[in-house]
Formats: sequence, structure tokens, C-alpha cells
Amino acid sequence: MEPDKPGPANVLGGVFLIGCGLCLLLVGGGCTTLLVLLMMQSSGGAPAGAPMLILSLAIAGAGIFAVVHGIRMARGRRG
Repeated sequence: MEPDKPGPANVLGGVFLIGCGLCLLLVGGGCTTLLVLLMMQSSGGAPAGAPMLILSLAIAGAGIFAVVHGIRMARGRRG
């Protein structure tokens, strides 16, 4: 096997990581959108959903991170 070519396990692992990352991104992005809309509609002082907003943004960020690393894993090393 060539050193630059990824093995089948790396490709399969990369595809799995991309799929999981897309699911996390979809859930985190949907929750973020919903929370932002709810916070814009509510009137008042400090936003009550700020901790949940931070959590949903972190989940969306983890999804992006997983997709990027899944693509890197599936492509293999580039020299």
C-alpha cells in the first residue's frame, strides 16, 4: 500500500465521523436558531436561555470539528 493512500479503515472511520458531525451540526444549529428566535421575542432584562444558547453553539462547533477531521481522516495524509 502506498504511504499517501488511506486504508479502508480510515475511509470508513472518516465517513462515520462526517455523518456524526453532520448530525451534531444539524442539532446544534437548529437549537441555536430556535433559542435566538425565542430570545428575540421575549422582552425583559437578562436572557434566561443564555446557558442553553452557549451549549447549543458548542454542540454545533463540535459538529464542525468532527466534519473537518472526518474529511482529513478519509483523504489520508498529503505530503
